[in-house]
Parts: sequence; C-alpha cells; structure tokens
Amino acid sequence: MIGAIANLITGGIDAYKQHGLNKANALKRQDEIEQERHQAQVKRLQSGDEQAADLDRVSLKDRGLKDEFILLVVFVPLI
Repeated sequence: MIGAIANLITGGIDAYKQHGLNKANALKRQDEIEQERHQAQVKRLQSGDEQAADLDRVSLKDRGLKDEFILLVVFVPLI
C-alpha cells in the first residue's frame, strides 16, 4: 500500500518535471521562430534598400539623358 502511494507520488513528480521540460522546449522553439522571422525581415529590408538604390541609379541615368537632350534642343537653335 505504501509502495503504491510512493509510486503515485513519484509518478506525479516525474509528470510535473516532464511538463516543465515540454514547456521549456516550446518556449525555445518559439524563440527560434521569432529569431528566424527577424532575420528574414532584416534580409528583406536589406534587399529592398539595394533595389531602391538600383532604381535610383537607373532613374538618374535616364534623367541625365533627358536633360542633355533638352539642353541640345533648346540651346542649339540659339547658337
């Protein structure tokens, strides 16, 4: 009888320890997911900055050609 009660108590303690481990593992996985999410967001932001810089470069190149064309069209007849 005492052995059965002791087994019941130790089984409860083991179950409580396992529950604590499961909870800790769940928090660890959640933290890893949040960290990966953050890394992906940083990569997207860096990629977006690079794409914006490329678009600015192309825009300046196109605008420079347009300005030169307008300069020639306006000032060549004056000469």
